[in-house]
Amino acid sequence: MVTTDIATALHTKLEGRLGSREPQITGNPETLTSEVEELRDFAETTGREDAAGALDDGLRALRSVETSTGTAQSSHLAAARRALLEGADLLT
Repeated sequence: MVTTDIATALHTKLEGRLGSREPQITGNPETLTSEVEELRDFAETTGREDAAGALDDGLRALRSVETSTGTAQSSHLAAARRALLEGADLLT
């Protein structure tokens, strides 16, 4: 799956940084979208609107990855990675 590197990068960046009771990114590409949705919701409820916005941008791009092919898929994948990692940086 093309989202494996994004899932791994997010997991590595956030591992142990949000506390054990907060949403976690497992590094599993199969659950990446739902985990990022939980992370975005966490960002919103804790008043981190900048992080929530970046994570939301990443989610939109991530969903586009699933429905596109070729160079469009590559562009969406790069946008998803960039936005999701920016959101993670803003959370930590």
